[in-house]
This record gives sequence, C-alpha cells and structure tokens, in this order.
Amino acid sequence: MVGAVAGCGQVSTAARLTAGALSSTLTPSPTGEMSPSPSPVPSPSTTAVPSPPAPPAPPPAPATLRFPLVAVSELVTGQVVIIPGAGSYQLTVNARGLPPGSVHSVHLHFGSCPSTGVHLAVLGTLVADGGGSGSMIVTVSRSYSGSGRFVIVYLGPSAGALAGCAQLG
Repeated sequence: MVGAVAGCGQVSTAARLTAGALSSTLTPSPTGEMSPSPSPVPSPSTTAVPSPPAPPAPPPAPATLRFPLVAVSELVTGQVVIIPGAGSYQLTVNARGLPPGSVHSVHLHFGSCPSTGVHLAVLGTLVADGGGSGSMIVTVSRSYSGSGRFVIVYLGPSAGALAGCAQLG
C-alpha cells in the first residue's frame, strides 16, 4: 500500500511498501513529497576463510628388524639390523668374537644360512677392533625383502670360509 492521497496530490500518511522480505520506508520531505528514507547501512560481514588443509601426517617410522648373527666356523656372535626405507634399506652388521684387528668381507646371499647359497651383493668390509668387535653400515639401493636372503661374514677379506651368518627372514 502506498498511502492515501489528500486533496491536491499530497500524501497524508507515510506508508510502507513491502515486496517479499525487502522493504523501504517512505517519509515526507520538507516540501511534502514522499521519498524513500535511506536504507540502513549494512553491517560489515565476515566471511569465514577456510583454513588450508593440514599437511598429511608423516609416515610412521620404519620398523627396525633384528636378526642374530650365528657362528659358523668361529665363536662369532652379534646381529644384523635392517631399517627399511622408501626404495632402499639400511643394513648394519655388528659382530663380536673375531680375531683382534682382523678384516672380514660381508656379502648378501640368497638361500639358507649357513650354506653359501647364491651370491647377490658384496656389502662391504668389517674390521675388528683390538677387542675382536666390529661393525659396518651400508645402504642397499632396493626395497627390503628378507625372504630367502641372508648375510655372510667371511673369515677373511674375500669370499671363502664363513665366520658367521644371519638369516633375514
């Protein structure tokens, strides 16, 4: 409803014009004409800005695998430690009971310890200290699979008689 018109075209009352949920108010001007009153100033709105997604959780630490080093021709003891990684693994050989100052070739073979099985790789050289203990660490550039694999510690600096071995799975 706009309002009632009186006499010479003047509006006698203010009216509210409603269209759905939107409304404006008409108020008389000093000249007597009806004009819309200013709309209320909208209050600033805050739009929630989504937080960036949280980074993915780091993968769990790889499980450390330990295998006993078994004496073959000497009273060697110790262990082989495997730490699997993405596409590679770290292999550590710890040995005790070796002759002081001795040098030993360390290989990775396929088959069953204490046979020589099938040679897969030379891992490195282990040198015993004055107390007959030694260790070596090597990174193998392939995914870890212990199935049917074993580590050999030879009596000397080249392949020959076995001092000890560790079945890896």
